[in-house]
Amino acid sequence: MSTRMVVILEPSERSALRQLAEMELRSPRDQLRAILRSELESRGLLAPVEDGVGIRVEPFSHKGERDSKEVQYPQDGGGSL
Repeated sequence: MSTRMVVILEPSERSALRQLAEMELRSPRDQLRAILRSELESRGLLAPVEDGVGIRVEPFSHKGERDSKEVQYPQDGGGSL
């Protein structure tokens, strides 16, 4: 089950998040989720994903935001994404 949260950012934080998201080709929403997940994993509070499930960023929707979806990547190691 997914939970929606509201995060209040200072203008400088929002700008930095947007810059990083653009550099990593993600929406700011997906970038924030990736940062949060990485931090939780590094502190041992969340188990790292080892089954090949990742985040795929879809093109911008009509709302101007990208949609993220859980996807299964190939496990054979020989193919490209």
